[in-house]
Amino acid sequence: MKKKQLGLALIIVPFIALPIILGLYAVNSFVLMSGGIESVTFFRTVSLTLSLLGLLSVFGIFIGVPLGFILLAQSKRDPQNLDIHSKVQSDPRYASLSPDQVSYIKSPSISAFFAPLVWALTNGMITKALLCLVPFYNIYLWIMLVAQGRTWSWEEKEWTSFEEFQSRQVLARNVIIGVFLLSIFFSVLDAFAT
Repeated sequence: MKKKQLGLALIIVPFIALPIILGLYAVNSFVLMSGGIESVTFFRTVSLTLSLLGLLSVFGIFIGVPLGFILLAQSKRDPQNLDIHSKVQSDPRYASLSPDQVSYIKSPSISAFFAPLVWALTNGMITKALLCLVPFYNIYLWIMLVAQGRTWSWEEKEWTSFEEFQSRQVLARNVIIGVFLLSIFFSVLDAFAT
């Protein structure tokens, strides 16, 4: 299986599998609770199996999705693919950049995976940050910000230099780490307060 296909599978399969497994678990629990069943052991075994599959799907979301994005990024760097720099040479926004800089801009943003709202705000993408608050659309936007966020930020905002753009990416990463550490701090503080 190619890296691109495996990466897409790791991103899509957990999101499809989890609702299906939850639905089957709900049906199984309803049948088990309704009574009048002779083989209770079978339905309990099915419940246990569905519970384990549900846990695998949740782990797939937290582990498989970032791994899928990494594989997608690696597939873009494969020598089999056309050079990214040659594709965007005619675009004036990329004219002064080296191939490594273009590759950095076109690569996925792991920071956007962990906090898309904060990432969009720190990159000056206010409209996309507000759209992160729209139910269901936010899932699509979350995936697109990870995959295309750096490119959107480079193309939509007027950056004075690549170094300014790259320092903003580092700032976004540091802000997200800070927000994460603060949330852990306040969670521990709240746990000891009660």
